Amino acid sequence: MNASPLLAPGDTVRGTYAVERFLGAGAFAEVYLVSHRYLGMQALKAFRPAAGELDADDLLAEARTLVDLSHPNIVRLYDANVDSIRGVDFAFVTMEWCSAGTLADRLKVEMRLPTAETVEIGIEVCAGLGHTHSMDPPLLHLDVKPANLLLFGAPPNAKIKLADYGLASRLDPVTRLSRSGGTLAFAAPEMAWGVVDERADVYSLGVTLYRAACGIHPFPLLSPEAVSATSEFRRILSRGRKEIKPPSKLLMMNLPKLDEVFLKSMAYDPFNRYRNANEFGAALQALASSQLSGRNHQ
Repeated sequence: MNASPLLAPGDTVRGTYAVERFLGAGAFAEVYLVSHRYLGMQALKAFRPAAGELDADDLLAEARTLVDLSHPNIVRLYDANVDSIRGVDFAFVTMEWCSAGTLADRLKVEMRLPTAETVEIGIEVCAGLGHTHSMDPPLLHLDVKPANLLLFGAPPNAKIKLADYGLASRLDPVTRLSRSGGTLAFAAPEMAWGVVDERADVYSLGVTLYRAACGIHPFPLLSPEAVSATSEFRRILSRGRKEIKPPSKLLMMNLPKLDEVFLKSMAYDPFNRYRNANEFGAALQALASSQLSGRNHQ
């Protein structure tokens, strides 16, 4: 991040949110831990305009997306508004505070998770994604990755909630396609051509689960979690993504069903993948009930 954080500890937003500390920043926003005057700790995402006049309607598009979403595996939105600090106007949203961090945080410490736990995480994420995929028209997340999966509670029983619908998009009811976006390391190959559907989210979640279970990213990118969408989208996505080593080979276990489910979710051709998160979730449920049942694979 080039500029210093917009907010500082002790600042008050809208006379209600006391800033406790800066948590981090992405390409479009900064995130803070704040204390609501009456309701306790929350997370505040502040959008500072890159230049010119604040376009609150555009910056708060995510809030309009999330306001109608109510699901135990999707982070809850509390408020959306605008304010000014030290002469800088900004828009913001507040949402659930996750003290346990993200799946990305956990993977930095543990490197990989037991396969059975990884499958359970996938089931929970599919429940949240399936809720939005079942809307009319379907709502795509378009940026599923470990950093956007929040952990509530202590592992291995932490509840998973999907966050950051900032790139979310609805499918066109006629073409059944949507614009593309997301993080390159987890993006479906068809994003290179700018048109996607629910299977793009399936792919991104498949890559996420592979990374969690195997301890490495399935594609040979340098620091893949840090790579964002760039002008090289087409070149990188269209090359080197057809051959994926089966998880069982890396884990040195006999897990043919795990291989089948994970590799189908990451099929290069979207027509060979699960059609949506509900289908993927059902396959993960079957996997948890059969091959992984009663066994804590390491």
